[in-house]
Amino acid sequence: MDATATATWVLVGVSLLSAGFIGWQLIDATRARNAQTTFLRRQETMRVYVSGRAGQGGSGVELPRDSDPDAVAALIEKAKTDELSRRAIRDYLNYWESIATGARFGVLDRDMLAAQVGPKLEHIWTSYSPYIQWIRSTEVPPTFMVELEGLLREWRKASMSVA
Repeated sequence: MDATATATWVLVGVSLLSAGFIGWQLIDATRARNAQTTFLRRQETMRVYVSGRAGQGGSGVELPRDSDPDAVAALIEKAKTDELSRRAIRDYLNYWESIATGARFGVLDRDMLAAQVGPKLEHIWTSYSPYIQWIRSTEVPPTFMVELEGLLREWRKASMSVA
């Protein structure tokens, strides 16, 4: 093998090594970007949840605990004739609908939400279902709380497949 052929093979080897190094850097950068995106999504999930919880209750109507279906049922009955109660319930449910929408579009982290508020959202859905159905019966099309309903259905399906 003459000097030109040797130099060519050395150049090919260096080029392949450089290409491999660049490929590895691209893969590593993608992993780092994905990790950062996940971190930021989780951070935003916490921020939205905490800031939203602090701002609730501005209507002057005190909402009962979600896990108290009798008290929620009484408030729902009152809301059918009282605008302030109706607005308080709607604002409260709209907050959770916004959270579910954020999860659907990947702005908020679904797994973190499930860990943070999964049982709470089940209580909300169970307790406020009569109100949700009442509102849906007046809307055309009935789209009130469809994001929350979809998120809960997805979580239930996932928990059944794990069990």
